[in-house]
Amino acid sequence: MMVVDLTLSDTEACTPQVPTRRDRPGEGTSPPLASSPGLRRNQESSSPKDDVAHSQDSRGCVDHEAQEQLPASACNASEPDSQVTMHLPVAGEPAPPRARKKRRTAEEKARDEALKRALQDQKKLAASFSSQRQMLQHMTVLLDPRLMETDLGLAIGAKLQETQTGPPDKAVAFVVRDVGLAQYRAVRWTRRMLEDPGQEGAQARVREVEVPHVLICFKAAEFVEAVQADGLAGLLCTLSTHCPAARPLLLVCGLAAHLARLERAQHAQHMGTGGAAPGAVSRAAVEDLVTGLAVSHPGLGFREAVDGHAAAEHVLLLTTAIARSAFAKSESVQWFQAHSKRCGTAMEALLAQHPVTGAEQQNIEALCKLPSVLPSIAHAVVGRFGNLGRLMDELARAHGSATLPAFRTGIERMMRTGTSRPTKVGPKAAASLTDWLSCTAPERRVCGEAAE
Repeated sequence: MMVVDLTLSDTEACTPQVPTRRDRPGEGTSPPLASSPGLRRNQESSSPKDDVAHSQDSRGCVDHEAQEQLPASACNASEPDSQVTMHLPVAGEPAPPRARKKRRTAEEKARDEALKRALQDQKKLAASFSSQRQMLQHMTVLLDPRLMETDLGLAIGAKLQETQTGPPDKAVAFVVRDVGLAQYRAVRWTRRMLEDPGQEGAQARVREVEVPHVLICFKAAEFVEAVQADGLAGLLCTLSTHCPAARPLLLVCGLAAHLARLERAQHAQHMGTGGAAPGAVSRAAVEDLVTGLAVSHPGLGFREAVDGHAAAEHVLLLTTAIARSAFAKSESVQWFQAHSKRCGTAMEALLAQHPVTGAEQQNIEALCKLPSVLPSIAHAVVGRFGNLGRLMDELARAHGSATLPAFRTGIERMMRTGTSRPTKVGPKAAASLTDWLSCTAPERRVCGEAAE
């Protein structure tokens, strides 16, 4: 007689059985377990004693929904290291209610909206100061009242006023204000700067600072008189007293035409009187003075304009150039970008494929400063000698023992690092390394001990 034991073990009895689609009545395509012929024959042939034993053994298995409510210790009382059974959600059971979000008051909403608008305004303000397209909007041209009394000043003011009717990013603001240069007619500039608030969330302030440039405007006759009087010594003294940190620029309107008229008048007077007019100034004297100022005062700029319209155009272009200078890179940054290879993608890609320590990277960057030394060459040299000091020691010993050509040949035959195909260092880079690190010229010598 064959009996099928359907009793569950203690672990299976305590494990909740999730009803599957096949176990649910009326669902699935598999027939019930009791409809199997073999199982029906086993059930019919089993004795009542076996049924009683089977019911007693199956008593430990409880219903799935009731088992979820029992603690884990009730099923595994004899197992001290039993795990806690995870309670699975029962199908059809409603989900627990969610915690309701606290409703904000009208004052809180208004405060949050005001804070949001303030942050947006701060971002727009910072973006306007960092945008080169809007650089002219933060510039202001200061026109001296004495300049506005002349035709030259009126032409400059009309040109600046004309920019107000064009695109907003091309408009240039100007005001009439005394710039404090005594009797001279001058033009100065101010720029609006965004101050750092110092702490996060604080409101940034905008302050107006003077630009270190000053433009002295002359009519041609006034310039010639100043040259005849003291050779512009009074102007240079006034500039050094009132604006010593500013770079002076001279703008003379109609100088060539005025000097031509003077030459014609002098020629007529010479032909009538038979001699040169006393105290007359010549074109050669003016040009000699201007070239002398360019040598003695290299920071002094000079510009000659044909008429008032050309002078006004020069003032506008000068304003644009001053505004653009705030976005220009410094000389040191330009030099390092032109000479330093560590900022390039070649160095970054090489170090990514062939990583080195921090000290080795510093030595590689130092060697890259030498002409004809690429990052792949510097990486190979540092990998061979370890550091720059050991390289210079080896070079000094080779220089002292007359084995420098052999040392240079050894560097030439070294293989570069990170190249697509095997490539040697080459004679040009090897000569650059040995010459710059062991030369005796004071202006090129790197280390005095290595050169001796």
